[in-house]
Amino acid sequence: MNTEEVTSYIVDNNLIKEVLEKIGCHSFIEGKDLRCALPNDNDSSKVSINKEMYVRIFTKGESIRGNIFNLIMYIDSCPFIDAFNKCCFILNLDNNYKATKKKSSNIDFYKKIKICKDYIPTQIYYDLSILNRYILIPHIDLIKRDGIISQKHLTKYHIMFDERTDRIVFPHFKYDNSKVIAGIVGRTVNKAFEELKISKYLSLLDTTFKKELNLYAMSLNISYIKEKRIALVFEAEKSCIKADMFGYPIGVAVGSHEVSPFQRRLLIGLDAEICIAFDKDVEKQHILNICKELYPYRKVTYIIDTWNLLNAKDSPVDRGHRKWEFLFKNRIVYKGE
Repeated sequence: MNTEEVTSYIVDNNLIKEVLEKIGCHSFIEGKDLRCALPNDNDSSKVSINKEMYVRIFTKGESIRGNIFNLIMYIDSCPFIDAFNKCCFILNLDNNYKATKKKSSNIDFYKKIKICKDYIPTQIYYDLSILNRYILIPHIDLIKRDGIISQKHLTKYHIMFDERTDRIVFPHFKYDNSKVIAGIVGRTVNKAFEELKISKYLSLLDTTFKKELNLYAMSLNISYIKEKRIALVFEAEKSCIKADMFGYPIGVAVGSHEVSPFQRRLLIGLDAEICIAFDKDVEKQHILNICKELYPYRKVTYIIDTWNLLNAKDSPVDRGHRKWEFLFKNRIVYKGE
């Protein structure tokens, strides 16, 4: 059986409460969602589970979201396969885990993304004509600072320049539509931006751009990601472009060193290996925490520069093609540590 079949079995046979009791949960409160307490805890608000088996665990400092298997993993501090087997044992089901593998088109992928009501996008979108206010001339900073010299890739990602604000323009296309603009980010070329208290990055649209409701370059690279079955997750836009120059048109960027719940759902929906390739100055434990949230659903890897090939704030692609190849080939498989 696979996770979908086990989940459907629980829902169809109204066994949610029974499973929760057998993994140690108690003090149930029935309502729109079923609430209960964790083992060794008397707070009946700690766990919430709805009729579709979507689970939220409220702990100090964070909320953990997932399914019944995530809940068992949290309670027993165990990897996914152990949680799956325990659930099957409780239900007296065949526990020969079979991963679901279905061939799907890019359109099928977007249709299958299930977005919790908490994360319904409220982003305002624009058509491509919004880019007419900028010029296509590449700025010298892209060469000197970023090492981006390929006009082909500048054109693909629509990198432009805003003379009004003296900023390099990075359009963010909607995660599922490369003909729709979700946001436009401008990076200043003023070298004294810190002394002048000028923001390094600035949204160039009048409306609010919510990066956490998008993934930069996803719609531009989705066909390659599906073909190669791997997505590189960077912090910044320019890292996606440089990886593409190196022959890896499989990058997306989250716009920070955090992965939002909505972005996490998009990544999981890719049905591909997820490789976290954040900048060197991000602490390893933080990267492991991100991997942990993705690990139950997909193969997850991460890049750590243990050879000091990068400078303190570099992205893994910032020191050239050869060093990137080495770092990528030596990426680490996350195993739930």
